[in-house]
Amino acid sequence: VDGDFQKGVGNLMDVLFIIDKSLSMSEKILGKSKYELLEESIAGVVKYLKNKKKAYHQNFGVILFGEWEKNSFSGWKSYYELDSVFKLLYINRPKDSATYLNPEILNIAEKEAKDNFLIIMATDGELHNSEEAASSLIKVINKGNYFSLFQIGESFGFSNMLKRYGQIFTVEKSDDLAGCILKTIKSVYG
Repeated sequence: VDGDFQKGVGNLMDVLFIIDKSLSMSEKILGKSKYELLEESIAGVVKYLKNKKKAYHQNFGVILFGEWEKNSFSGWKSYYELDSVFKLLYINRPKDSATYLNPEILNIAEKEAKDNFLIIMATDGELHNSEEAASSLIKVINKGNYFSLFQIGESFGFSNMLKRYGQIFTVEKSDDLAGCILKTIKSVYG
């Protein structure tokens, strides 16, 4: 793990999930796909922040990436609008044959943000445009946003490009994913 967050630095930072929806994310581990485990992780994050009485004052967003033209952003949603975020996750099951993060989608999320935010990104492979995607993420991070990458399985060049800019976790077993993400949320939000 590289990078470290100061405990409590993100008291009311918003949260942006950047989720891989390429076909490999449909691989099942213990009866659930990696993507389904990520959906559960997102729900766990929201529940934790709700229990800490923070979620009501935060905005949440999701970027789904895979094939270039199928990248999508949910828009920033309040706690009370999260149904639309979960609907986007549900209707966009992994089926893309490629893994691209379109920098324009990331720029839209950054421009529409009202406050600084924590980026929680999860992927299980190398991005086809890793240099371009890393460069775009670094620009967003350098504007005062925080970053955690959860690389499921083997670590690739993409995660190495970002290790100086936030936390990088290599998650060997997909079923550890929810615990790793929740641990990060607890370190950031107290």
